[in-house]
Amino acid sequence: RQPKHLEFGMARQVVESEVQSFVSNSLVPHLESGDITLSPSFPPPTTLSALFSSAILSTLEKTALTPFNLRAILLVGGGARIPLVRKSLKTATAVLAGDAYANNTDGKRLVMLEGELSEEINVIGAALWGNEGN
Repeated sequence: RQPKHLEFGMARQVVESEVQSFVSNSLVPHLESGDITLSPSFPPPTTLSALFSSAILSTLEKTALTPFNLRAILLVGGGARIPLVRKSLKTATAVLAGDAYANNTDGKRLVMLEGELSEEINVIGAALWGNEGN
């Protein structure tokens, strides 16, 4: 299945390099300014998996839960379709809970929704985030 209007191809390594560059150049300055809350237990992230590890741990610290309390991580939005994002999240969960947890046999730790339900969850998440004053 090919996109209808794509005029050129791009290697996955190029896309992944651009995503990593975006993390380093765009997100890290926001982290340093305090716009995004990350775990004080981790050094400032320089990779996508380090960013995810710190963000997940920050959320868990606020709720007094452990990584083992996570049954799944729900991925929504366009970024969820990027293989580097899924790979980085798997690495992040392995850092927090170990390889056995991240590579569980049912393969359902990272859940990516498709279709209309995905759009509804995006809208609900945006509304909740906006309601918190962000």
